[in-house]
Amino acid sequence: MGYTNYWKQPTDFTDNEWSKVKMEADYVRSWSELPQIKKVCEVEIHKDEIIIYGQCESMHINRYAKTKPDYEGQDITFNFCKTREQVYDLAVWHMLVACAFVKSDFNISRDNHNFTESLEAMKVNGKDTHITDEAVNG
Repeated sequence: MGYTNYWKQPTDFTDNEWSKVKMEADYVRSWSELPQIKKVCEVEIHKDEIIIYGQCESMHINRYAKTKPDYEGQDITFNFCKTREQVYDLAVWHMLVACAFVKSDFNISRDNHNFTESLEAMKVNGKDTHITDEAVNG
C-alpha cells in the first residue's frame, strides 16, 4: 500500500501568495544540492507551476485552480501525490504546508494523519493555517 499526500485547491493563488510559494520552492530546490537528497529529489519552478520529481509520483502545484473536470462528477479541487514515504516526501509535505500557510483555503492531509483530531486550525503569527483532513474526507 502506498503513502499519499492530499490537498484541495478551490481557488487560484494571488500574485502575493504565488510569490511566497515560489520562494519556498526555491528554498526546497536548494536542498537538492545536499548529497543525500541530490539523487532522489528534483524541483522545477515554472511561471505557473512547481514540480517536485521523486522516486514514485511527481507532485504538481499549479498557480491556477482547475476549472473543468476531466469526467462527470470529478472534484476538481482534489489533488494527491503518492510518495511511498520516500525521501522526497519531506519536500512534498514541506511545500504543501507552505501553501496552506499562505493560502487559507488550501487544505492538506496525508495518510495516517488526522490533523483535526489534535487541532482544528493551527495559528502561526496570529494567522489561521488550515492543516486538516478535509482534503481527503471532504
